[in-house]
Amino acid sequence: MKSVNYWVGRVQGDDDVSGYLVNDEIDEVVWVPWAEAATRLTYEHDVDTLTEARSLRRKTRAPVVLRHGHARSRRARAGDDRRRPLLVAGNSEAQRLVPVPAAFDTTEIHSSSSVRCVATVTPYVHTTGWPLHSYDELSEEGVSVPAVESLVAGLLTGDCSAVLCTHRPVLPVVLKSLGLLDVKLEPAEMLVVHHRKGAVVAADRLQA
Repeated sequence: MKSVNYWVGRVQGDDDVSGYLVNDEIDEVVWVPWAEAATRLTYEHDVDTLTEARSLRRKTRAPVVLRHGHARSRRARAGDDRRRPLLVAGNSEAQRLVPVPAAFDTTEIHSSSSVRCVATVTPYVHTTGWPLHSYDELSEEGVSVPAVESLVAGLLTGDCSAVLCTHRPVLPVVLKSLGLLDVKLEPAEMLVVHHRKGAVVAADRLQA
């Protein structure tokens, strides 16, 4: 069975789609007015979906909860675990992550102070120029539930979208602060949490 998901979005930057290359799935990409869009649809349920989408056009904010990329094994490295670096694969994942938070207009980057988390978001920081905020309280060793709850509360009441990069053991604290059940994210996988005025309305899992 084919499953189709729909999003309501806004263009970031240039809206020119003339360079689109036709493939086996999509013959054409073009911008059209709402009224014309309805006349191009074949199925009644697609017209209903378009009608429903129009009432949901108010912009959401999106905290992007990110698990750091693949890192060296704990057993393969002695010393302070907070200094454990990403693998080559993890660095590649960090590079591939760049366009994803950008698509959600994220202008704040919050990360555990551990090397593997900082390295995961560094390409995004360098590409966008947005500052990086790092916290011992988001690390495995220094995690603080009140600090995480305070940070997440600020993200839900703030005026911008943000990336929050942390570790698998800390994710349940972050997600609980968002009012969500625990999600077992894989390395370099993220949960994009859409909210309006602090109320979560949807969440999407995306992989680098």
